[in-house]
Amino acid sequence: MKSFVSLLTALLWSLVLSCSLLSAQDLYVREPFVRETLPGDFGTPVGLTFDENGRLFLWNKGGKVFLIEDGQSTLFLDISEEVSNTGDNGCLGFVLHPEFAQNGYVYLFYTVDRHHLDHFGKASYDPNKSTTWAATIARLTRYTADPANGMRSVLPSSRKVLMGTTRAEGPPVMFVSHGAADLAFGEDGSLLVAMGDGAPWTHPSAGGPPYYGFEAEGVVGGFYPASHDVGSFRAQLPDSKAGKILRIDPETGLGMPGNPYFDPAHPEATRSMVWALGLRNPFRISVRPGTGLSDPAAGQPGTLYIGDVAGGLWEELNVQRLGGQNFGWPLYDGYYLNEVFNELSPANQLAPNPAYGQGGCDEPYFNFRDLLRPDRRGVNTVPNPCDPSQLIPADIPSFRHERAAVIWPHPDTALNPRRGTHMPPPGVER
Repeated sequence: MKSFVSLLTALLWSLVLSCSLLSAQDLYVREPFVRETLPGDFGTPVGLTFDENGRLFLWNKGGKVFLIEDGQSTLFLDISEEVSNTGDNGCLGFVLHPEFAQNGYVYLFYTVDRHHLDHFGKASYDPNKSTTWAATIARLTRYTADPANGMRSVLPSSRKVLMGTTRAEGPPVMFVSHGAADLAFGEDGSLLVAMGDGAPWTHPSAGGPPYYGFEAEGVVGGFYPASHDVGSFRAQLPDSKAGKILRIDPETGLGMPGNPYFDPAHPEATRSMVWALGLRNPFRISVRPGTGLSDPAAGQPGTLYIGDVAGGLWEELNVQRLGGQNFGWPLYDGYYLNEVFNELSPANQLAPNPAYGQGGCDEPYFNFRDLLRPDRRGVNTVPNPCDPSQLIPADIPSFRHERAAVIWPHPDTALNPRRGTHMPPPGVER
């Protein structure tokens, strides 16, 4: 019961801190929860966590982490100089290592300011300059708390970048939203990293031209190869970090055995890190206590709850129990086919069609719609769209859509009456 209350507390605080319009006075509190006003000016707080001694760590969107103990708050860490704090982007992920009391490790996940990305360490760098409306990447960084002062601040020299050292290696962020999201530790000691699709939400994005947001810089700027110029569909590519949950080694930043596409010869490869696919903006994640195994090679970090900010109509709570589950974005939104993206579905240049040139087949590549099948129990094969007698080759990843556990209507959008209830409809999907 205690572990469930702890999980519920974390989810409640994530909700409260992520809602800028909700004041402490607006929150109706019942036992076992209590209302408490924290001391200090925290800017735009986005999360909090506790160490084993009950000390509270609160971080804000701009990249500052505060330590609160004995009714006092102090600045624990400030990385605001390198954080792109624009739109929905910022420093949204912070977590303590499970053995923080022994090693002092803390991890931050944030969208990088473009000026810092391009100029830090060079004569052209200006710490007072910021470039935010431009293509950039997400970055995962580890610091070590200073044992000499009771771990009340970090050692600046301990900074270690685990992900996001270069444009090509970092998860791409092509708009002022859907960037770096949350962090959580699995019960096997793995680090789970939630990354948005990095695509603009102003228009349905399936690659260009035309381009939206900052996507015109994607290929020419070296953020990703031409085969990844597919907009929101990067969430469906196992070779892209966009729109994923990544499971990595917290010491090295490499992928871990037990991941669905892990390659022991190339643990640094993106696909070796992928744990879940098909997410739009997985703003908050949480591991349910008591559901994982301690052996990292078993690939069982625990049941993961994923709060995904879906499209214009629905919000989603997804539950991941196995590696490799695909939650459908952008082909699915809520429980339903996203008709706009299904019509846009571009060719997946990493999925060549062996039937091309035979019997009138004019599709050199499968498109993404071909590779994601509905949740139909017992249907485990995918036919070639050019020749239903052939199956899509086993070495080309294809997926079953993992439906959300719960959906609810977006507060700013009128509920579509055709879709009605927010519970899973009976039968199979269209």
